[in-house]
Amino acid sequence: MDNLSKDIEDLKSCFDNLQSVSAELHARVRTLTSLILGVYKDTLPTDQYKNLYTNYVTVLEENFSNALNLLSETLFDQSAFLTRRRFDLFEAIENLKADDDYILNSSSNHK
Repeated sequence: MDNLSKDIEDLKSCFDNLQSVSAELHARVRTLTSLILGVYKDTLPTDQYKNLYTNYVTVLEENFSNALNLLSETLFDQSAFLTRRRFDLFEAIENLKADDDYILNSSSNHK
């Protein structure tokens, strides 16, 4: 029982470290994305920026879907976790699409 307790504590520590690194990466990516999109918004004509933003959202949505599909092959218990992640990511994409800079009814303009 002692080894099992130690293994559980080790797993908790690994999980905490993973969560910490994930939070840091999330913050860095959000910051970089905000900076890059901000520079483009300030320097490109409005129609070009809207196309860029719309393409960004479209590609991000595709990449989210691909990443979750790959993740589904590696998780121990995928049903509830993946359902929740898919919902969260769908909600995040819908929020991006609600931005005034997103071109509604765009037909996958990305290259």
